[in-house]
Amino acid sequence: MAMPTGLWSRTRAAAPRRTGTRAGATCRAVQLQPGPELHRGRRDAQVARVRLLQLHDGWRECGSCNCMTEWNYDGDADGVMESYEGCSATADWDQSWCYVQGGSNCNQALNSTVAGETRKWRECGSCNCMTEWNYDGDADGVMESYEGCSATADWDQSWCYVQGGSNCNQAVDSTVAGETRKWRECGSCNCMTEWNYDGDADGVMESYEGCSATADWDQSWCYVQGGSNCNQALNSTVAGETRKWRECGSCNCMTEWNYDGDADGVMESYEGCSATADWDQSWCYVQGGSNCNQALNSTVAGETRKWRECGSCNCMTEWNYDGDADGVMESYEGCSATADWNQSWCYVQGGSNCNQALDSTVSGETRKWLECTPSTPSPTPAPDIESASGVGEPTMTAAIIAVILSTACA
Repeated sequence: MAMPTGLWSRTRAAAPRRTGTRAGATCRAVQLQPGPELHRGRRDAQVARVRLLQLHDGWRECGSCNCMTEWNYDGDADGVMESYEGCSATADWDQSWCYVQGGSNCNQALNSTVAGETRKWRECGSCNCMTEWNYDGDADGVMESYEGCSATADWDQSWCYVQGGSNCNQAVDSTVAGETRKWRECGSCNCMTEWNYDGDADGVMESYEGCSATADWDQSWCYVQGGSNCNQALNSTVAGETRKWRECGSCNCMTEWNYDGDADGVMESYEGCSATADWDQSWCYVQGGSNCNQALNSTVAGETRKWRECGSCNCMTEWNYDGDADGVMESYEGCSATADWNQSWCYVQGGSNCNQALDSTVSGETRKWLECTPSTPSPTPAPDIESASGVGEPTMTAAIIAVILSTACA
C-alpha cells in the first residue's frame, strides 16, 4: 500500500511575513530546554543532575519540524515585535503557525517573504505532539528520545509535549522546576489535528484537518500523533518524510482524548466512545474534525475539536488490519469479513467501554473487537410513474401502463 505522493517544497508569496530579522536557531543549535518532565514526586536533586548533564554536553536531540518554543514576530503590523509560544495564532493569518526548529531541514517548512528573514515556517496544530522530544523516563540521569505520542516508564498512559505550549487547551503544566514545555496524554494512532501535504502535486502545501481526503488518494487518511508508536502506521514514500500515516474514518472516535467532564479544572482521559459526568449520552471527539458530517462544534471556549454522540459497541466505520498476514494493512468498513476469521467482526468505537469487546491477540494492539452481523441493505424502492421519466411527466411506456391499469380497473 503506497503512500500518497506529493511535492514537498513551497514558496507562498502571499504569506504575510512583514517584519523581523532575528534569525532562528536550527535544530542543530545548542539551544536547550530545561530539565525533563518528571511526574508526581521525582527528586529535585535528580532533576538538577540531569539538567547539568545537558548543559555540560551543550547539545540535544531534536525534531527539525518542531515549533520553536518561543519566537518573535510583528503579527499586528504596529512595528513592535510580539512574543509567541510554539504553534500560535497571529492577527495576520487564518491558521496557527510557527517558525520551525530545523529551518530548511524540515520538509514542510516554507521560506519567509520578509526581506532578510532566514527562519522557516509552517502551519501547525497547537495540540499536536512534538515529533521528537527528550525526557528521562527511566530516571537514570540520561535523556531518552521519544517520538510523538509515546509511552514512558514512569507513566501509565501515552503522552507527549505539545507543539503549542499553553495555546493548547488540553495541555498541562510540568511539575519540573524551570520546565516550560506543556504536555498532555494522547493516543499514538490518533490523527494529527492539523497537518500539511501537497495533495494535488502543484508544489504548494495544503493544510488538512484530522482524517481527511486528498486529491491523490482514494481513501481518507492522516499523519498520526505517535509516529512509529502507532501499530497501524505506514512509512511515507516521500523522500525525507519521517511522519507516519494511516487510512482512517473521519467520524471514528479518537482512541484517547482529554476532557474536564466533572468541571473540577482537571482534564480526565477518555477512551473512544465514552460517558462523561456532564452528558447523558456517550460521546467522543472525532478523528476528522469538520470532515465528519455528524460532528458538532464544541461549546467550550477555545475548543476546536469536533464531537458527536456515539455507541461504545458500534463498529468503527473504517479500520485497518492485516487480515491476510502479508505484512500490509488492508482497510475494512464497519462489520467485515477477514481472511483469517470465520465470522464477521470489527474494532469498536468505545474500546473497553464496550462490555462485549475482546482484547486483541495482536502484539501491541490496544483496540478492542467483537464479532458482529453486517447489516442487510434495505431494498431500493421501485420508482413511481412520475420519477420514472426523471422530468415529472410520464414516459410513453408509463402512459401505456397507466391506460392498461385504468382499463382493468374499469
